Amino acid sequence: MTTSVEVEMKRVKKKVVGLLVLLVSIGSFYLLKQVQKHGKTSQQETKQKYIDAKTEKPTIHLFDDNKFVFVAQKDGIGGIAFGQDYISVLDVHQKEINQSMIDREKNGSPKIAKDEYFNIISYDLNASGFPGKKTEVYQLLGKKEYRGAYDISQYYADNKDYIPVTLYKVGNNDSRKIIVDITNQKIEDLENFEDYGKSTFSAAEQELSKGNVYNNIRQAMKEKYHLKFTAGYIDTLLSKEDREKIDISNTNFAQDYPEMAKDIKNLARLYMRPKQYSTKEWFDRVLHWFAPKGQDVLEVYATDPNTGEKTQIKSYDELQAWSSNHPD
Repeated sequence: MTTSVEVEMKRVKKKVVGLLVLLVSIGSFYLLKQVQKHGKTSQQETKQKYIDAKTEKPTIHLFDDNKFVFVAQKDGIGGIAFGQDYISVLDVHQKEINQSMIDREKNGSPKIAKDEYFNIISYDLNASGFPGKKTEVYQLLGKKEYRGAYDISQYYADNKDYIPVTLYKVGNNDSRKIIVDITNQKIEDLENFEDYGKSTFSAAEQELSKGNVYNNIRQAMKEKYHLKFTAGYIDTLLSKEDREKIDISNTNFAQDYPEMAKDIKNLARLYMRPKQYSTKEWFDRVLHWFAPKGQDVLEVYATDPNTGEKTQIKSYDELQAWSSNHPD
């Protein structure tokens, strides 16, 4: 016969068991949620990130018998290659590789996926409206081991435009450099170009440096207009503050080319095409373009290094004559 004590004990046991079952259920539910949460976090952490680099088509002007090119790029500087026949930019979509160096060396270079691309978009200066054509570098390479660096420059040789591209192999940090023939859309061996890396305008700089004229004109362009002059082109100083100060409204250039003058604060480069380039014409044009409106030339002077005497230089021919009378 069951006593009242035994009945009470059974009730207590049932309550304890029920409580334990409840606690286990709650704990399991919480653990499941944590696992699910952790799993989602891991998926989010391992989700592949991509880096995109795309430069929109710049504003392009050809002028003066198509010898000179004015290129404007809104909202920024960089990402443009300036050539004889093409203005080129990058359009790139690549994986962001965040592995440590040890992991990269152990795991090797992640293969380039189908959705990755490294394209050069080139705008044809010899066609109406400057239409673009796409050079797919990864398709030309064939092997999918190297990824391209996010920079672009131009190299002119054999009457053709080339784009040098630095490639990196992620696994062992190996790198190589190729050169892309934009005209024929093929890859060339860099070793075939003996003059690659040499300054294109070094001889012109030496010519213009007589009597410190080169530095004199650079200083004048910077102080008056916040522009940077070189022996082959003009562009802007890098700081946003300097770009905002650019004002050429009172120059012959603004009077002769008002549409281009409107874009001067977005100037990417003003240059003479390589095939047509001559130091004489470039120097003479710049002196006239950036003279105060109505005047013939921008004031620049040659300085005798021995006496300090200054002589105004109004043309390339005058500089040559001065140089002949002041041999080093």
